[in-house]
Amino acid sequence: MRHTLEHVPCPYCGSAAYTTWAEENGYVAVQCDACRFVYVNPRPPRDTIDEAAQTGLHETERGALDVVGKLGFRRAKVRMFRQRLPALFPEDVLRTRPVRWLDVGAGFGELVAAVRSLAHEAAQIEGIEPCRPKVEVARRHGLAVSSRSLQELPAPYDAVSLINVFSHLPDPAGFLTDLKRHLVPGGDLVLVTGNGADMARSAYPDPLYLPDHLVFAGQTHVRGLLERLGFEVVCIQAYPQFLPEARPLVLLKNLVKKAQGRPTARVRPEGPFRSLFVRARRVS
Repeated sequence: MRHTLEHVPCPYCGSAAYTTWAEENGYVAVQCDACRFVYVNPRPPRDTIDEAAQTGLHETERGALDVVGKLGFRRAKVRMFRQRLPALFPEDVLRTRPVRWLDVGAGFGELVAAVRSLAHEAAQIEGIEPCRPKVEVARRHGLAVSSRSLQELPAPYDAVSLINVFSHLPDPAGFLTDLKRHLVPGGDLVLVTGNGADMARSAYPDPLYLPDHLVFAGQTHVRGLLERLGFEVVCIQAYPQFLPEARPLVLLKNLVKKAQGRPTARVRPEGPFRSLFVRARRVS
């Protein structure tokens, strides 16, 4: 690793006391002794984190970690979002009025595609994504995804989503505060992340993808942070997996990854890991 790593306090509570939780790719994830939040420490400097978010490449002691790879737009993810979003929003909420929805960290655009299919025909659904290769894929699928920053966006939105982005944030509280400014009063935040801090490392599905993933929250952390920042948690839906896949398909993917020298995934649907789908409302 060419860059110099920096030591940081707990991003959730500010404590400097911690215990090693995991090691991967030459990085260490620690668990705060005070609040049990898990975070990479020491971590890459902010400019390196920002650059990696744009390219999809992260420096490790084993060479570059490519988090874009050969992945692309996945229709299975669109179907999953179409199935799970109604559990957060009553059907008429999206269809009866032309909402303005912003998906932050839109990736290849699957959430944008799903919301567009569920929403009012006059709704404005768009996404922003720092990783340029992902933006190109989303645009090829006719989706309104751009590489603009939050600061470049105009009027506030009725809903903002953050799908599996939380774990990539060096400063979750600061980022969510910025998102809040882009919501109308009473607007909705849809946040999806795992509950990694709720379990021992041995129970967490492999791999961790350090340092692409910088923080691992638990359900208490997610709720506590949102309420601290002026959100009311409307509901939380918890699923054993983010994207349900048949076991034979997972095994096949692992064989391909192993042949390519890439980390394989350990999936334990019966274990304590949960993918948290959260809807919260801006109340202040």
